Amino acid sequence: MKKIYALMAAALTFGACSVVMSSCGDDNEPEQPNNPEAPSIKEEMTPTESKQHLEETATEALGLFRPADQQELIELTNFFGKRYGDLSLPENFEFESTNPKSMMNALGEIGRGNVAAFASAAVTYTYNVNFDKMKGVYRPKGDEWVKVSDSNDIVFQFNNIKQGDAQLTVKVSKEVSNFDFTLTDWDYEYDENGYHEYEEEYIYNVALPHEVNFTLTSEGNKLAEGKVVSSIDVKGHKFALQAETNLMNINARIEAKGSDSKVEQSSAIKVGGVSVVTSSAAVNGKHLCDRDHWEALEDADDEAAYMAGILNSGSASVDVLGRVQFEASISNFTADLIEALDNSYDNYDYNSKDVALNACKKDCGTINQAIKTQFRYNSNTVQGSLFFQPYLSYEESWSGNQYWEYEQECVLKFASDGTTYSFDEYFSKGFGNITNQWESLIDNYERIWKNVK
Repeated sequence: MKKIYALMAAALTFGACSVVMSSCGDDNEPEQPNNPEAPSIKEEMTPTESKQHLEETATEALGLFRPADQQELIELTNFFGKRYGDLSLPENFEFESTNPKSMMNALGEIGRGNVAAFASAAVTYTYNVNFDKMKGVYRPKGDEWVKVSDSNDIVFQFNNIKQGDAQLTVKVSKEVSNFDFTLTDWDYEYDENGYHEYEEEYIYNVALPHEVNFTLTSEGNKLAEGKVVSSIDVKGHKFALQAETNLMNINARIEAKGSDSKVEQSSAIKVGGVSVVTSSAAVNGKHLCDRDHWEALEDADDEAAYMAGILNSGSASVDVLGRVQFEASISNFTADLIEALDNSYDNYDYNSKDVALNACKKDCGTINQAIKTQFRYNSNTVQGSLFFQPYLSYEESWSGNQYWEYEQECVLKFASDGTTYSFDEYFSKGFGNITNQWESLIDNYERIWKNVK
C-alpha cells in the first residue's frame, strides 16, 4: 500500500498539502472582522475579568451559529455517509481523495461543530491526477459508483433522505498545469516460500486545473458551492491559490501562495455576513516548493534533522470577532522542536508512566522555549500566553494490562498573576454561561441528527 506520508511529501512539493494541512499561510492581511463595536482593553485584566471578556466573546460567536440554518445540509451529508459512504470508486479514479465521501464529510463537519474544517472542502477535488479520466455521470449501483453516461463534468447523482434527487457536480477549467512525480514504496506478497517485501515505483502524471467549481444540490435547492483558482510553476518553485466555500449562510475562504523561501496562508469564516474568525500563518525557509527536496525526505535517515534544514522560522495569528487575538511565532525550527511536536507518549512507546511523563515534560519544555505566544483583547496590551504541559488523556486496565497515554496540553497563562487554566477547566468551571451556550448548541444539533433516519 502507498504510504500516506509519502503522498503528503509529494503534495507539499507543489503546494497542495500546505493548503489542506493549514500549516502555512498568505501574507495578505486577513479580512478584519465586521465588528466596529469590539472593545479595546488596554488595562491588564485579572483572570476573573478575562473570564468575563472571553465568555462574552464566545457567547457572541456561538450565537451566530444556528443549527436550523444548516439543517438541510446536515441531514443530507449525514444520510449520504450512511447510505453511500462505503461505495467503491470506479477504476478510473486513481486517488481515494476523489471520492465524493471526502467532500461530503468536509461539508458535514459543520454539523459536528468543526466550523473551520469545511474551509478546505473546495480544495478536496483540486489535486487529482487526471480529471479527463474521471469525467462522467455516476450513480450508485450495488456496492459501487457506476458511470451511466458521459459528461464534461464529474457528476455524482443520488437520492436524498426523502428519495428526492440530489447531485454533487464538479466542473474544471480547460487550462491545466501538467507535471509528474515519482514515489517509491515497499509492498509485499505471499507465496509458497513465505512472505516477501519488494520495492515498487509509482509514477503519477498530474493535470492540475486552474479553476475548479463544485455545487451540491438537493431537489433543485443549492446547499453548498465552492471555487478554487490556482496556479503552479513546478520548475519555478512557486504556487498561488484562492479557495472559497459557501454553506447556506456560512462562508469560508483561503488564500495561499508559496515560493522556495516562504509559504503563506490566510483564512476567514463568516456567518450571515459577519466575520467570526480570521487567521494567518507563514513559514520561512529554503527549498519549500522544491519537489526534489520533499521527495528526498522519504529516504532521510533523520527526518527531523532533514526538516530542520528546510524550515527556518514561522508565525501565526487568530482573531475572534475583533475582540480576542492570539499570536505565535517560532524563530528557529530545530530538530528537537520538530521531534517534540511529533512525539507520542503511551504504553506502546514507554515501559512506565513515569518515563513517559518525564519525556512529555521535556518536550513541553522544548516547545514552550521555542514557540512564543500571547493573547490580547483588541489592543497592544498582552493579557497572557499559551503554555504546554503534560496531560494524562487516557488510562484503562483490561485483561490485566495497563493502557494509558499522555498528551501535550495547551493552557492559558495570565500575565497578571501567572495563573494557568486548561481550556476545559476554564470553560467548564469559570464559564457557566459558555457551558450552557455550548450545551444548548449541541442539543439543537442533536435534535436535528436524531431526526435523520
